[in-house]
Amino acid sequence: MIIRQRVRRVSLLVVPRGTSLLGLMLMLLFQGAALFAEPLAPGFYPVISEDGTSGAGMRVFEAERKADRVLNVDFARDFDLGLGKVENGIRFPVRYKFDEIKDFLSAERHKEFVVVRFDKSIMWNEKVVVQDRLSEVVSQMKGVGYKRVVVLGAHASGVHVLIDTDSEPRGKR
Repeated sequence: MIIRQRVRRVSLLVVPRGTSLLGLMLMLLFQGAALFAEPLAPGFYPVISEDGTSGAGMRVFEAERKADRVLNVDFARDFDLGLGKVENGIRFPVRYKFDEIKDFLSAERHKEFVVVRFDKSIMWNEKVVVQDRLSEVVSQMKGVGYKRVVVLGAHASGVHVLIDTDSEPRGKR
């Protein structure tokens, strides 16, 4: 049996005497930002690991929960903002073309981090098609002002991280 341990980076917060409440809050904010800033490497993240415990996909979902906005996009280039009525526990999404939501996304205040999920209708295609859509969506999200863009691809037993712009070299951003 293989035992895997996860090592977590721990940082101590040292508060100098006479620090104001505002100063303390700013220090805590930057401490939190440092933990949040770790990029996701592209690749497949299984939800359940080989030994039956929760897999690396949970790390992706934790990062996704910290996003300012999560969007879904399908092969027809329709975006789902998470709206739509719910009947009997089933949500019926309302889908929009990017031009219809561009002004809405541009006007949002918090634009540090957006997650875009490609549904299976995109992921089932050739790599060239997926890469084309990936480039298009990253360009659209950067164009409306998002600083960090993570694109995830749907999969039955986990999630594909297609890109995290924070993991790219500085010249490619």
